[in-house]
Formats: sequence, C-alpha cells, structure tokens
Amino acid sequence: MNQSKKIVVLLNFFFFLGFLFYNCEGDTIDTALEMSCDSTNITYLTNVKAILETNCGSTQNNCHFNGAAKASYSFEDYNASKTSIQNAPTTLICSIRHSAGCMTMPNRNDPSIKLSEEDIVTIEQWICLGYAE
Repeated sequence: MNQSKKIVVLLNFFFFLGFLFYNCEGDTIDTALEMSCDSTNITYLTNVKAILETNCGSTQNNCHFNGAAKASYSFEDYNASKTSIQNAPTTLICSIRHSAGCMTMPNRNDPSIKLSEEDIVTIEQWICLGYAE
C-alpha cells in the first residue's frame, strides 16, 4: 500500500474512533433529547412558565423577557417560549444541563447557578410531550 493510501486509512480510522467516543459520552448535544416521555401531564401554564420566569426573566436580569431575546430565546409568553425552544431544543437542553461544550444557563457568567434536576426534567418532558399550553 502506498504512503497516501496509508494516510487515508489512518485518518478514517481516527475519525471513526473520534465518532465512537463522542457519541458514547452520553452528555453530548446529539443525545440531549434522547429521553423517554412519561405520562405526566406537563403544561406551560402549570409547570414551565414559573421556571422560565424565575430563572430566565423577572427575578434574574430579564435576559429573555421584556423584549430581550438573547441568543434568539424569548420566554415572554407561551407562543414565544414554544417557538424559541422548538427552533433549538437540543441547544436549550444542553445549556440547562451544563453539558460539555455548551453555554451554561440560566447564568452564563456563573456556571455554579444551575436549575434543579426537577426543573430540568420538567422542561425536557414538556418538550418531549409536545409543548402543551
């Protein structure tokens, strides 16, 4: 086998290994929404609205409320929240889970501030179950 073919084979091998390791981390953007929906009735008005208001708006610094739509996320109301999250659900989940390589939310300047696991699961289930109002 000539030198250039060896290089191509070697590069393909390393690419394949990288792909395997990346997809086996379990905390990647690609796997962020690989969850199972449970039968809990999660709605925006009952469950999600308060989480978003408390952590992304009124009691924080209004990053995603009152006309501010930082990073194209607006949580002003149900329609804005649903549309914003539908446009990039894996990015949101990655950020609120503080997954490697993602901007941490709700406070990108202080990664120690994180939603509770219960709040994260509530948002994930809301997404998984189809964004019920």
